[in-house]
Order: sequence, then C-alpha cells, then structure tokens
Amino acid sequence: MGRLVAVCGLIVALTGCGVVVRGVYNGLSALSNTTPLHQGRHGQLTEQEQRWAKVAWQYFVHNFQPQTGLVNAADRYETATMWHVADTLAALVAARELALVEAQEFNRRLSQLLHFLNTMPLFFGRLPNKVYNTSTGAMVNYANQPEEIGWSAVDIGRLLIWLEITAERYPELSEYIDKAVFRCNFCEVLDRCGTLYGGARVQDTV
Repeated sequence: MGRLVAVCGLIVALTGCGVVVRGVYNGLSALSNTTPLHQGRHGQLTEQEQRWAKVAWQYFVHNFQPQTGLVNAADRYETATMWHVADTLAALVAARELALVEAQEFNRRLSQLLHFLNTMPLFFGRLPNKVYNTSTGAMVNYANQPEEIGWSAVDIGRLLIWLEITAERYPELSEYIDKAVFRCNFCEVLDRCGTLYGGARVQDTV
C-alpha cells in the first residue's frame, strides 16, 4: 500500500484534472470547461504538492536495491513483480521531471533497471516470472522462495506501457529498451483477437 501511495503521489503531481480552454466565437472571448485535451500538469506545483512529491519519492530511495536496480514492492520486503517494475519506471520519470533527482542519479538508476530487464532470468526462457527477489534478481514465488511460477499478462502489459513512455521521453535509451522487450516471446500472451493470457507452472508444465 505504501508503494502504491508513493507512485500515485508522484503521478498525481504531474497530471491535471481538467483543462480550461479559451476560445473565440463571433469575436467574443469565452472560457469553458472541456474534456481534458492534455493530461500533463499545467503550471508550477504548490508548496504542499512539492512536499507530497518529496515524501513519495523517499519510498523509492529507502527501498532501492543497488545490486539490481529494483525497488521493493512493499516496504523492506525484497520482492517485486513486473507491475512494480513499472511503478519504479513511473516514479523515476516523475521524479526526474519534478527535479527530485539529479540527472546523474536518474541515469544511473534507470540504466541499472534496464540492465536488469535485459539480463533477468525468464520463466521457461520466455517471459518475465511473476515475482523476483529484488536483492538477487532471482525468480521467486510469493513467499520469496526460489521458484518459476508463471507470468502475468496484466503486469507485463503495464511494464510495456511504461517502457514505451520512457522511450518516448528519453529516446537515447530506446534501443536498450527495445532489446529488453524483444528478448521475450509473447506468442502465448496474446492471441489474434487481442485476448491476454497469463501462465502458471503446474507439475513442470505451463
């Protein structure tokens, strides 16, 4: 829960709830509330919002694992899913754009996380395992014991979204991000109709 609040705190600080559009009709200026056209933040953060963002970022500082670049899914509990890796990407991007982290530290953290995604062991050599130990990078089960337990299509999908966002914002890293994606085999995750499938290991089969 702490991690979710931290991510939401950073993301909310970057996004707005609506857009006010100034238009001209028959020579007259008018202000009207409209459906949001741009989801980004407009204007500077308030002092309170700056405090929220700084506090939220501290979760990722305190739970960062320097060996892998991963961040614990729960405070001081050394596991993470691909959903949580996406959280870390989201938090890094938000923290950098809110000037909560210097460019050198941002690059170091992001490069280390991308290195993990490029080298992490895969479930049956195909896809990210559901859970990893954040300290060692090993595949584990939900009790943090070594085990290949399957993949989550939803978690992988969320990770792919944030990898795309990161590549768009930092195109100099796009090649490294592509390599992390292309090493996976998505044939069993998505069918021709767009249906997503998760996978679980049952008696040494998938």
